[in-house]
Amino acid sequence: MTEEVGFDQLRTKEQLGYIVFTGAKFAATIMGYRVIIQSEKPTSYLEERVNAFLALFASRLDSMTQEAFEGHKKSLINKRREKVKNLDQESERFWTQITSERFSFVQNEIDAANIKPLTKQDMIDFFTHYIHPTSPARAKLSVHMIAQSTPKPTEADTETDKANNPSKPEQKQQLIAILSEYLTSLNIPTSPDKLTPHFSPLDLTKPNLIPDILTAISTYLTTEAKIPTEQAAAITQQGPQILSAVLPELGIEIPVDEEDLPPAPQVKETVVIEDVFAYKAGLAMSKGPVAVRALKDFEEGGGEVVVNGNGRQEAKL
Repeated sequence: MTEEVGFDQLRTKEQLGYIVFTGAKFAATIMGYRVIIQSEKPTSYLEERVNAFLALFASRLDSMTQEAFEGHKKSLINKRREKVKNLDQESERFWTQITSERFSFVQNEIDAANIKPLTKQDMIDFFTHYIHPTSPARAKLSVHMIAQSTPKPTEADTETDKANNPSKPEQKQQLIAILSEYLTSLNIPTSPDKLTPHFSPLDLTKPNLIPDILTAISTYLTTEAKIPTEQAAAITQQGPQILSAVLPELGIEIPVDEEDLPPAPQVKETVVIEDVFAYKAGLAMSKGPVAVRALKDFEEGGGEVVVNGNGRQEAKL
């Protein structure tokens, strides 16, 4: 539920880093929720913005319509019940259960059965208790990996850098091509050649390009494409949201107004772990994984796995 909104907020709008991921984390004996960001910004600032995003999502979850919530449930159930497409996928599903020592070979069906009765209030209660930054019950581990030095670039790195960081004229050509494709999708006959003259005054070194880009698009629509002014205004009205996603992909930075960002809530004091080995040595040994089914049930003549209406596994002997 947070994957799309997390990418939009943390990467597109706040431009925290090129790599942004939000989602579940599964291990042998634990399950959690994680946010991964690769960035050049200070780690303390990133952690603050993650907390702000989680508080923001809590409010969005609370205001989410029942229809939208049911849509998320249906999508997840369909994903869990999706049939494997090849032997590799089937093998991976089985070996995941074997290596984890859970032996829950129909876990996908169990998950689907457990998702079905969930209510929106169930999710709000779960998020508020386990994930919300201000929850006193939240347990969080924040890992900060900071580069100590910059490796010397190789010839291959230089070529890759050129490909990933095009020149300003190349960025402008790519932008024009994307906008041309977008306008064509709206049934407005457009080509890069027609758009280029209207973008020639555009200076990509300016701090905020979006107003100038919208002006160029509006001028093209009303003067050359002969689009009515009202229709042109409706098209350009969608521009800021589209350009906020497109420009960073082209390597064009958009200034972020800190005052427009969602506020970060006050959280409980952080315990800083300086010596990881000493900290781990002081922890109690966690219990190992517990098999959902006894291994003997899968031996020849051991029985058959059945999932009942409550999503529980039963042995049919």
